[in-house]
Amino acid sequence: MRTAPIILLAAGGTAGHMYPASALARQLKTEGYTPHLATDKRGLQYIQKLESMVVHKLPAATIFGKGIMAVPLKLITLGASFVASIYLLVRLRPQAVVGFGGYPSFAPAMVGLLLGKRVLIHEQNAVLGRANRVLAMLGAKLATSFRQTKHIPPQTRRRFTGNPIRQDIEMAALAPYPDPSTTPFQILIFGGSQGAQVLSQIIPQALCALPQDLRIRIRIVHQVAEQDMQETQNEYKAGSIDANIKTYFDDMPMQMRAAHLVICRGGASTIAELTALGVPAIIVPLQNSLDQDQSYNAQALARSGAQIIPQNELSPDSIATSIEGFMRNPERLHDAAAGAKSLGVTDGASRLGDYLHQLVQHKTERPLYHDAVQSFCGDGAVHIIGIGGIGMSGIAEILVNAGCVVQGSDIASNANTARLEKLGVTIFIGHSGAHIVKNKVSMVTHSPAIQADNPELVAAQDAQINIANRAAILAAIMQHSPTITIAGTHGKTTTSALVAAILTRAKFDPTIISGGIMGAYNSNVQCGNGDWLVVEADESDGTFVHLPSTIGVVTNIEPEHLEHYGDMETLLAAFSDYLNAIPFFGGGVVCADDDNIRNLIKDINHCPLISYGAHETANIRAINHTIIGAHQRFDIEVRLKDRQTQIKDIILPMAGQHNLQNTLAAVAVAFALDVTEKDIRHALRNFKGVDRRFTHIGRVQGIDIYNDYAHHPTEIAATLAAAKTITQNRQGRVIAVVQPHRYSRLHRLFAQFAASFTDADEVIILPVYAAGETPIEGADSTALASATNNNASLNAQATTAEDLAALLQGIAQSGDIIVCMGAGDIAQIAHTLPQHLEGGLR
Repeated sequence: MRTAPIILLAAGGTAGHMYPASALARQLKTEGYTPHLATDKRGLQYIQKLESMVVHKLPAATIFGKGIMAVPLKLITLGASFVASIYLLVRLRPQAVVGFGGYPSFAPAMVGLLLGKRVLIHEQNAVLGRANRVLAMLGAKLATSFRQTKHIPPQTRRRFTGNPIRQDIEMAALAPYPDPSTTPFQILIFGGSQGAQVLSQIIPQALCALPQDLRIRIRIVHQVAEQDMQETQNEYKAGSIDANIKTYFDDMPMQMRAAHLVICRGGASTIAELTALGVPAIIVPLQNSLDQDQSYNAQALARSGAQIIPQNELSPDSIATSIEGFMRNPERLHDAAAGAKSLGVTDGASRLGDYLHQLVQHKTERPLYHDAVQSFCGDGAVHIIGIGGIGMSGIAEILVNAGCVVQGSDIASNANTARLEKLGVTIFIGHSGAHIVKNKVSMVTHSPAIQADNPELVAAQDAQINIANRAAILAAIMQHSPTITIAGTHGKTTTSALVAAILTRAKFDPTIISGGIMGAYNSNVQCGNGDWLVVEADESDGTFVHLPSTIGVVTNIEPEHLEHYGDMETLLAAFSDYLNAIPFFGGGVVCADDDNIRNLIKDINHCPLISYGAHETANIRAINHTIIGAHQRFDIEVRLKDRQTQIKDIILPMAGQHNLQNTLAAVAVAFALDVTEKDIRHALRNFKGVDRRFTHIGRVQGIDIYNDYAHHPTEIAATLAAAKTITQNRQGRVIAVVQPHRYSRLHRLFAQFAASFTDADEVIILPVYAAGETPIEGADSTALASATNNNASLNAQATTAEDLAALLQGIAQSGDIIVCMGAGDIAQIAHTLPQHLEGGLR
């Protein structure tokens, strides 16, 4: 008879570690495994309350904490724990080791790693514990109880499973939240194994101070320490308050279900049970908990309606005010109950068991976004309207990689549609409702440029098919993954590609969604197998504020896309919302050289910020800067609170001060993720660039031709400044060929456009690329050429695309640089220039 495979569970001796271990043991038995438990003498006290399994007692100690004199004894005990763990694992030969934190779990999990076992650690708190932190850095897989968990080593593979809960809580969670308008109004108070005394001393006073109409309604269920029993009873009796007081409640799950309001600590198991049940709460985090884990646990619930009172602010008045605020507002109680329930996980043991089974079976781990995307998109095909665009083609490739069936349409084929067809995507040329109704489509998504009367959108609406915009799809891709988003008026694409290059070199294996074709991949998307995503956040329609970011970058903020925002104040408010949405455990990366950003971050204090640039306040700066042709050489000075260093001899194969700033932004992200200096240096030196970001497309008789996406005055000026640095060493001139993009942009920024060509020697202006807009009087190429001539001592003239080559043949000479700039079809025009100029130059 075949013996059931053994899984060794290792857990510290507290309820917060032992109950999740017991819940997983129960699940493992149903899946055909034999669970064993390794714990210390403290854990043995819970054995009678746990799932039946073989228990192994281990010595346990930590080198963390106070008292240098105790370190030798701790080291001896820790060594004994390692010896016992080696013996245990060699004897049991478990399929995997699962650590639940606490110091008794450290040695078995570490020995498991050394012996090549599958090791999974489960973190109950919103802060990764110190033992688990070390194990994660050494390669253990991680399961988290909170979607947002602090101090996870960046390269750690992780899954959100929730915190396994007791079976009694699972059953109690089936019942609804009780009506808070009924009498008695039941308040449950408990403090766990630590900190119950403080609650017992203050809360009875608070309840006795409630107004009479509320006090007569309440019924108290209060778990107290033995030494506080008599005094607590006397206080409730003096206040004529109906109170059930015990040192322990055998039916705690039912008491929690019956409560209209809970006052408690912020332990991980408590938060898991409150959210599984959906109970409003007033939480007083334990003040001296290690790494302030209870405070971080409570923050997750606070965003859904719970009241958090720091212990140093705890008083009878503060508690009484909070209770009265809840009791006089039943709607607030219902909202808080629903908010808590929305965070709850009642199948945490099953999720954890599934993840463990996947590891034991040596199944290839998929990126975190795969399951989320498949769930969001449904069983049928996803139809993408405008699939050939740079943004939507990237989304299509991500969906294909996640296992979705994808089809799409566009008005013409291009390189993007050709690439997608090779991946198995069905492409329709032209838009027709038949593309929707004749195929099994479960979701339709579309480019922001698609109008409401598009026949495919209309067909989807008529068929009641789910329609999601690009931002909604992106949010679904990102929601469970650690994500770096790059926002800002300029520099997003290059910064995204630089971040991607550094993380790829550091073996993060990220998935990248960029707004341009990255030279390293010849695509705007790279589907990695790691958990991290790098996403360019487009602010043009305001939806970037809804993208969940672990690290958010803001490169700069200028008056752009005001056709959507209306004014600069609204635009700045959107960027403020973007930064404020970054979680407490994440961080922001911001440009210190931008006045708008410096003003904006004055009110950002909920998460750490790293600044970069030339400004004296910047944390990341370039020093000892020199220019070598189209390359830059410099050192990076790092001035962070916990780290001061210099990275010497950085080589950047891109010209321009703007690209130097983009590089510093990427380096700031790298430092936030603890990437090594060696990996940073190597990634930058070998950076392959981004298509249409000062891309060299040809050389004809000593004349270099570049293609660039610059379509805003700031971008044009930066690109021409970069070109100027190259010509200075070869006595050539800069010839700017610009195609203004949109009449509205040219009209709004006309003076800035006219002043943006100061680093050019010759300027040729093509007709405005309308992008569907109606012409505006005075905002055209002829007017811009005239204004440019009045603004600077250079020659500016307007011409057509057909006459461009002939005009350049009479102007350009060896040593010159021609820079073609714009966001319209000038890219296609630029690529024909080398052929047209060959042999036709003067």
